[in-house]
Formats: sequence, C-alpha cells, structure tokens
Amino acid sequence: MGSIVARLKSKKKLQKIQSDVENNIFEMNDVNYTGAVVYDGSLTHHEDWLRFSFTDEHYLFKAINMATLSSVNHDDIFEIQMFAYYEEGIFYFQKVRVGNKILKKHFTIKVDKIEVVEPEKIISINSIPDGIYDTNNKTLYFKKVSDVSFLFPELNKEYRAATDTEVDNFIVLSGITTTTEIDKSKLTVIDRKRISAIIAELQPLDSSERERLKDYIKGELGDKVPYIDSRQVFEISNEKELRILTYGYQHRIYHTPFDIEPQVATERTGVSRILDITP
Repeated sequence: MGSIVARLKSKKKLQKIQSDVENNIFEMNDVNYTGAVVYDGSLTHHEDWLRFSFTDEHYLFKAINMATLSSVNHDDIFEIQMFAYYEEGIFYFQKVRVGNKILKKHFTIKVDKIEVVEPEKIISINSIPDGIYDTNNKTLYFKKVSDVSFLFPELNKEYRAATDTEVDNFIVLSGITTTTEIDKSKLTVIDRKRISAIIAELQPLDSSERERLKDYIKGELGDKVPYIDSRQVFEISNEKELRILTYGYQHRIYHTPFDIEPQVATERTGVSRILDITP
C-alpha cells in the first residue's frame, strides 16, 4: 500500500494526490534495477539502470507523513512538475513533460455504450518511472541524467578527478595491496574520475557488502589479477591492473560461455530494445 505525491512548479514541498493506493502506478514487474551500473559522470544515459549514492538526505525525497501534506487542487494539475508513487521509503517518480499533459474531448466505452467525455485535464503515466530514489540507502536509480537532473543537479556536475592522495585512499578502501609503487602519472583523467565515483559508492557499504563485491571480482577475473586469500586483498604491480579492478568495482567485468578471458562491458543494451518489444 502506497501513496501518490507531487511537486508543483511553484512549490518547494511535496503535496498529496492520493493515499492508500493499493498498487504501484508504474509497471514494475519486469523492472530490475538491483544490478545498476555505478554512474561515474562519463555516461549520460544507459540501456540498463544507473545508480548514484548520496551522503546527505535529499531535500525533497525523504520519509513523509501523508497526514501532514496539503492536497493538490484539481485546477493546478497542469502545474505538476513531478509526481511519484511512494512506498516503504522508496519514491518511484516521473517528470511531467508537455506530452504527458492532455486536454481533449474523448470517448470511453463502458460495457455496451460509448460515453463522450468533455475536455478535462489529464496527465498520462509512463510505463516505467524516470527514476527511483531509495531513502533507506540514499541511492538514486535512473537511465538518463536528463530525466532526473531537475531534482538531482549534482549529476550534471562533471565528476572531479581523484587526487594522488585519493587514489591511495581508494587502494586501501577497496582492499588492494601493491608490490611496487604505482606510477600515478599514467592514470588518465577518466581513470581518476572513475576512482572518485567508486570511493563514493564504497564508503556506505559495510564489510560484508564489500566482501561480496570482491568475491564477484575474483570470480570474474580469475588469476588475471592475483588475490591473496590469507590477507583478503588484490595484489597489483601497475596502473593497468588498478584500472581493471576499477571496472570490477563498477560491476563491468563479465564472461559469456564462449569467452576465454574476462570481458569489460563498455555498453549494455537489452535485447528487448533491439527487438523493439516490452522487456
């Protein structure tokens, strides 16, 4: 059981549309965002879901008490900038575009008769949300930056490249040991931006979640990058091995049944998109 809330263009707070809504207004049965790719600033959209974790509570999306919210007036429906289905601390939200606003005379079929309806203000609901924000872990899931940046302007800021000190911190935080001093001058700007993104992702994780991530990387890389079980660390000797591990920490290492060696995903496209069918 959830609720529908909205934000009007002229308002800074959420308002209530309806409480005690039995089902999610979006079609979530085939939506799987749990394996979302970490957003590192280099992607503007993705065929699968992207994710970005925040350290602070969002100014708008936070635990709400529906009894304290004012209701949206019917006359203000076209002033809605965004609406969301809210349940158990999660906001499934949609940006209202011009194409979602409908004001036309239409007819509907009821049992054995056609009923003509005079023009009324209607906002259409897309099949899947533009974004999903989980207040429980302060994480945003989305596919296109342009669809969610009006609420999360941080995503439009170019990711800052990690400093040498931050690269060293990443090595410690991610369970890596070095056999020789890594030549950080060989790290590209993209490498450093990726490291900044991963640091933000790793910091909120507890030890068990970090171990699960390392297990995934070990399973995909095999002996390509040595792992010292007794110390529970990856052992690297150059910037290339460090780069490979950053891909692993972004869930971008994979195998197919025909691959001799691990592959790095540079892009993922769902089959349903290619076939132009509903996933």
